[in-house]
Amino acid sequence: MSGTALPQFEQLEDDPAVGRQAPLVVGADLLTGAEVRIENQGRPMVVAFYAHWCPHCQNEVEDLTGWLETNELPGGVDFYAVSVLEDATRGNHPPDQWLRDEGWQHPVVADTPAMSVVDAFGLVSVPYLVAVDADNEVVLRFAGNIPGGAPELAAFFTTLLEPAS
Repeated sequence: MSGTALPQFEQLEDDPAVGRQAPLVVGADLLTGAEVRIENQGRPMVVAFYAHWCPHCQNEVEDLTGWLETNELPGGVDFYAVSVLEDATRGNHPPDQWLRDEGWQHPVVADTPAMSVVDAFGLVSVPYLVAVDADNEVVLRFAGNIPGGAPELAAFFTTLLEPAS
């Protein structure tokens, strides 16, 4: 984890994180074990935060993976997930098995026990999305389910993050 932490997310309008640099996260992919670097690669990216026990997260992951079976996210946009707030006493544990069962195909990093990724991105609730442009500047943060499900999430990627031509 490196970079400056974003302020806690409080509201969509006048979000003080917009225009700030996104922090760098390095960890092992929960599904493959390969190193994942959630960082600017000169392309826009979306970082989604999900908790295995959260019903809203479960719905969003199910909708998104189902939609992705027949559709693709926009090219040129990187998509990462962070598994947060792990709790072995709650449903869908362990999170890697839950994501495998859902057919998740994108890199996913587990937050640290000290919740350093949660703190770095200013998360206050899940699900949570952070959109970052090709210059590594935060464009938008959104807490809660995207209204309209996976197609609206894909539209969100396209309209907010499509690289300038």
